[in-house]
Amino acid sequence: MDGRESENKTSSAAPQPIFTPPASDGSNNHASNLPAPVGSISPVENSGTFASSGQGDIILNNAPRKSALNKKPLIIGAVAIIITIVIMMVFLFIKGSGRSRITAVSEKKFHQYANYLLFGEDKDTALPAEYDRWSVYNLEEQLENDTFGQTYWDKTETLLNESVDKYHELGDSANTTLLAALDEYRNAYRFLRAYHQLAEPNESTIVSTLADSGKSAATSYTKEIFDPLLEFNVIYADSYVDYKLAQYGALIDYYDQYNIAGCLVSGEINNTCPQINDEALLEYIDMIDQSAFLADEAIESLVQFLTQDCWTISKQFQNPITLPSEKEAK
Repeated sequence: MDGRESENKTSSAAPQPIFTPPASDGSNNHASNLPAPVGSISPVENSGTFASSGQGDIILNNAPRKSALNKKPLIIGAVAIIITIVIMMVFLFIKGSGRSRITAVSEKKFHQYANYLLFGEDKDTALPAEYDRWSVYNLEEQLENDTFGQTYWDKTETLLNESVDKYHELGDSANTTLLAALDEYRNAYRFLRAYHQLAEPNESTIVSTLADSGKSAATSYTKEIFDPLLEFNVIYADSYVDYKLAQYGALIDYYDQYNIAGCLVSGEINNTCPQINDEALLEYIDMIDQSAFLADEAIESLVQFLTQDCWTISKQFQNPITLPSEKEAK
């Protein structure tokens, strides 16, 4: 009985520990094994904001976050794009304004030219109403009677050149359809003026050249007069020159019949010469008349073109026509 009581007293006086701490390696190890204080922040959970000193302290980390660093190039790129767009818009606005000013000046000069060419009026307003093919315009009177003299040609050519040259200042930004129309019109006008000032071959010169130097020399003489008109590169010039060469070619053949028969002496024709084939002469006379008529028709067509196209080009200034190829290029 006493032995059991003694045993119980001994066991209750010295109980065995439930948890045995690891062996100590130094004086500070007990502190490192302590649990973190309530409310503390783990450096692992907030590595972007805090860092550990290695002594158990929490130190604020001032380094920028990775997400902010990644956004900076995007922001800079966006700003650069916006600036580029703004610069391009300003450039296009300035270019468009300059283009409009040049076109407006060219259009006014063309209206001034057309009003003077058709009506003898010195104004730069738009043409009235529509083209009337039955009206007699100043251009026709000038060709028939030289009514307005040299001043008419000088002034109209100056105004037309100012209009076309001004539109050429647009360069690549010009409407190619309108530009081509202006160039073609100016070439046609220049041809008409050259035609009006042309001195046609002299019939006496043709006869004397034929008698002295032969048919080839007489033909060369007429070609030298008409060939310069071909440099204007317009269909009316080609047709007119072809008809005039045919007309004078038939005239040379006509006189050559006298030359062959020996009836052409010292540039003079012996009309009583019996060897002449009258039927052949009549054929040449018909060819001369027909060719001269066709040449006059070519000039009439040219005059109609130059008058009617004053309205056509005026409308193109207001509503430029764009070819499909131009749309693709833009």
